[in-house]
Amino acid sequence: MDENHRRALRSNLLVVERDLHYIRSQLESYVNKSASYFTRNDIGPETKRKVLTMTKTMLDEIEQIMDKFNLESKEESARRNIRGALSEIWTILEETRPEKLKAYGSISERDRELLTPHIQRLQRILDDVFEVLR
Repeated sequence: MDENHRRALRSNLLVVERDLHYIRSQLESYVNKSASYFTRNDIGPETKRKVLTMTKTMLDEIEQIMDKFNLESKEESARRNIRGALSEIWTILEETRPEKLKAYGSISERDRELLTPHIQRLQRILDDVFEVLR
């Protein structure tokens, strides 16, 4: 297999493997609850067991493909992955500022005064996290 095909195969398998690990983590956690969302566990034990078995089989198959075609694992930097997530958070927080929310209609002065300090605090903490990771 030429290098272009190997690179494409490795990239595609990486995405599939990540999604399979995400599926497994969803199935293995009982409750995923946070302030802004929660994941309801609406999958029965038998279905859960079957899907976990099938995803494990798929992960094993990916490992066989990686071995068969001598594909190297991609080394990722936790620092770089976290910085990417932080950049996405920064963009979203910028769009959540009351001045930007006007694009969805007018926002009351009271709501603006209540929201602004929270967004600013989140942005300051985010800046601190970026600084720690430098």
